[in-house]
Amino acid sequence: VTGDSVAGALVMLISSSGNFAGAAVTGETGGVSLASLDPGVYVARVIHPDYQTVEVSVTVESDQVSFIEVDLLPAP
Repeated sequence: VTGDSVAGALVMLISSSGNFAGAAVTGETGGVSLASLDPGVYVARVIHPDYQTVEVSVTVESDQVSFIEVDLLPAP
């Protein structure tokens, strides 16, 4: 793991009730932006063919920007 940004990863957000909340693909900087989310706890699932899929919890608060950093491990 180099700590480099990964472009082309699919980031999906799933609400605590299990509903799909949004998705985006990471750009050159490895970041995505998903707007207009209801406050609450979500699972962010990060998928890329060259790396193992990762799921992390993220809390979204009203009128706030939430940042998460995910470490991806190479696919076996």
